[in-house]
Amino acid sequence: LVRTRIGDFHLEDAVSPDAVSQDTLPNVMLPASAGVGGMTKITCDPSVVEQIRHGRPVPCNTATPPPDGETCALVTDDRQLLAIAEYQAALRQFAPRHVFV
Repeated sequence: LVRTRIGDFHLEDAVSPDAVSQDTLPNVMLPASAGVGGMTKITCDPSVVEQIRHGRPVPCNTATPPPDGETCALVTDDRQLLAIAEYQAALRQFAPRHVFV
């Protein structure tokens, strides 16, 4: 039995551990945002990054908010992963659950 893929990651795109060194790491390492696949991504204003860093909820400023309770990826303009958060519709905010900054 051979696992040929996990989500969006396919075996033919894999890199052998023997091929990874300090020199090659920047070329083979994927950004953290690649690991959130089909999760809804919410681009955050730079002004709320400090709130996210401390695990505080941030307001939802998107025109079309996700459904209540949906788990979303909070990202920067350049798609860097800030946090995984739960949308709280009653408060119209995202509550960080796992923070990466």
